[in-house]
Amino acid sequence: MMRGPFSFTKEKKQAIIALLLQMAGVDEHLDQTEEKYIQEIARQMDLEADAIEMVRKAPEKYPFHVPKDEHERMTILYYMIFLMRADGKILPSEEEMCYKIGLKLGFNHNMVMDLIAVLKIYLNEDVPPEIMLEHVRKYLN
Repeated sequence: MMRGPFSFTKEKKQAIIALLLQMAGVDEHLDQTEEKYIQEIARQMDLEADAIEMVRKAPEKYPFHVPKDEHERMTILYYMIFLMRADGKILPSEEEMCYKIGLKLGFNHNMVMDLIAVLKIYLNEDVPPEIMLEHVRKYLN
């Protein structure tokens, strides 16, 4: 059975999109690249356009609940951190929100800060997956 974003219920998927929209709007501007990123995540989760539009119209109807599954929580954290850099810049307000969500997801403060630091280094280029994994592994039990 496949794990990750494809095992999320429709309600979880919509809550994740609501969270991403909130993150994208933390700087009070939804950049076109952020919009494309959110659309791509929704597409990967097989979330249809009308479901996304419902979230846009009433995001408060889709509260975010922390999943118990660590893989799901890590997937959500990755969505958040990669959304931060979608527009080519990482603002302090985005870092702060990502940090708070990372803690809410149950991740170590230093791990979240390390991942944000890696994204800043690779801001305008692909982050080598092994680099991300190296930073995550340090904090796994």
